[in-house]
Parts: sequence; structure tokens; C-alpha cells
Amino acid sequence: MKKYALKYCLFLLPFAAAIALELFVLPGDFFTFRAWETLVVKHTFGGLLKGPFYPNMTLVKTETGGDLKPSSACAEKKKDVLWQTDAYGYRKVPSPVRRYPVIVVGDSNAAGGGLSQEEMFSEVLEKRLGLGVYPLAPDSIKYIFKHGLLKETKPDVIILENIERGILTGNFTIRPGASFQEMSRAERLLWKIRLHPVVQRAAVTLDRALKANMLQFLRARINARPAAAAAHSSGNGCPILFLQGEKANRDVPDETRRAAVRKIRELSIFFTGQGIRFIFLPIPNKENIYSRELGTPRPVFLEKLIAELREAGVEVIDTQKAYEDITRREGRHLYHRDDTHWNAAGVETAAALVSEALRQKTPAAAPR
Repeated sequence: MKKYALKYCLFLLPFAAAIALELFVLPGDFFTFRAWETLVVKHTFGGLLKGPFYPNMTLVKTETGGDLKPSSACAEKKKDVLWQTDAYGYRKVPSPVRRYPVIVVGDSNAAGGGLSQEEMFSEVLEKRLGLGVYPLAPDSIKYIFKHGLLKETKPDVIILENIERGILTGNFTIRPGASFQEMSRAERLLWKIRLHPVVQRAAVTLDRALKANMLQFLRARINARPAAAAAHSSGNGCPILFLQGEKANRDVPDETRRAAVRKIRELSIFFTGQGIRFIFLPIPNKENIYSRELGTPRPVFLEKLIAELREAGVEVIDTQKAYEDITRREGRHLYHRDDTHWNAAGVETAAALVSEALRQKTPAAAPR
């Protein structure tokens, strides 16, 4: 029996050594292509890791290639991409601030996929407004009331950002009776345990081991194939890559769109009823803005959605018109060539629109 146990130990020794090497010797991003994959949480361990990313992290990384996996010759190289997360696991510099007047809830665009920290929408908007802006992203809007800090103090403004393709499937539901209120003693104790550095370090280490980045890296290298994403050939020989291609620009049934309008309107009524200004910020699909290059008719879903939301009294930012004007009249790119997300110019455009709207003391209309 001892002989077999020794053999098993000898067999497992190289694997244990490889795991130890990855966790305790090599940099955390050694086997990942982008900061997102390095810091994203895969297992929460019963809520010990509450945010989407590892807490209290600072990572500077050179990223080569976006999430659409371009060929190495055409991959955009982004030097010194900075990521910083707070104790709650969101992409915000740790701060003693206890209240943020503006909360941005959104998807990976709001979380700054493909962007350095200073290029994020929340950071750019914060600089423009001179007010604290918190990026609750990527997350659904109900998590405002599950965040250990945000749920205690009512903000002045909530901005809900959604990429066009995610609007029809977005989780816009908030549990009945949800409200901003101080935590009980039991809740404070639970959060104190969750946020303890020893607890968080242990959870992060275990999650990194279970993510097996070294194994995923080797598998990706072995199975690497040329990208098959829909593309438009540009002048320099490198294509613009898309996630869904022509499929993204298909017509959306009227009733499906109206259902989305009703859900967003309900959110607006919920928050404005509590004295909070609610702004919906839709981001056009990359395929939408480049419909000519894809050879499809110009999609009208977002244009109709924005018009119907305004008619319903919801404050909404018309990014469709702004993005079209800048792309086609000025020839500027608002998206990364090899990534699904907006680039710094796309962020600046949206932040300018939102800050201009916020400078108006009251929204143009209230939900009816």
C-alpha cells in the first residue's frame, strides 16, 4: 500500500510543482493575454469574492490583441494597460470615500474591457463632472443593493449602460422593496469578514488555482486556429473584426423592442420615484456603426428604441446619432479594430453626451 501511495505522490509531484510555480513564483498575468482574464473571478466561494474582479489589485500589462482573436500580424498592441480594483472587487482605485453621487451600472464596456484605467467611461466622466463616479460593472442593476458600500447611501444619478446586443436580454429586474439603507450589525460583521485581507488573499489564491491559467494557456497554444470572425478588409490589409457580423443587424420585432422599452421605463420610474435621476446609455453594436462595410441595411432597432424611450418619458442618451455622425462624417474609429468594445474615442464621445445632459438641472422629461 505504501508503495502505491509513493508512486501516486511521485506522479502528482510535477503537477503540484507546476501549480506552486504559477501561484507563488510567476507573475499573476504570466499565462494570460489580457488583464481581464488575469483578474476576473470564476468562483465566489459562497460570496467571499463579491465583485467581478480580484479585490485590491494593481496590474500594469501590455495587451496584444483584442477579444476577437486577430492574427498576430494584425493584433493591436496596447502598452501599459493599468487595472486597479477596490476592496469590493470593482475597477476603482481604493478610496476612503463613502458616497458616490453617480453610479454607472453596465456591461464589459463600462468595466473598461480593452481600456486602461484612466480611459474608462466612469473615470472620464468623473473628471468631466468633478464628482465621484463608481463603476458597478460588469453587473446587473440589482447589485446596487448588494454592494457593501453603495447600498447604504442613495446616489444622485444612476446611469445604466448597455451594449445594443445585450438590451433585449438584460436583467432589468429589481426585487420588490429594494431600497438604500444602512446595514445592520450582522451585515457589517459579515462584510468585515469578507473584506479581511487574509480571507480575500486565500479566496483569490484558491480561485487562481481552480482557473488553471497555465493549462488554459497551453491548450490555447495547441488548439490555436486562424480567426474566423466576420471582417471588412481595411486599407492596411488588416481586417476590422466583428462578434456577430451580419447577424447583428437583423430586424428586431416591434413587440420585442416595446417589451424592452417597458422594462427600462419601469426602472426609470423606480429610481426617479426615490428622487434619483436615471439615465439610460445604450451603446451601438460595432456592426451597427459599420453596417455599410458589412453590406447590410442600416439597422433601426436602437434608433426606434431611443425614440420610444423618450416618448415614454425616460431620459436616454442618443449615442446612435452621435456615433454615426463622428464615424461617417469625420472618419474616426470609436471601436477597437480587433475587439468588441469601444475605444478611448468612443468613451470620450459618450462621456461628453452624458456630462452635457447632467449639466441640465432637470431632465427633459419624466416617466409617465
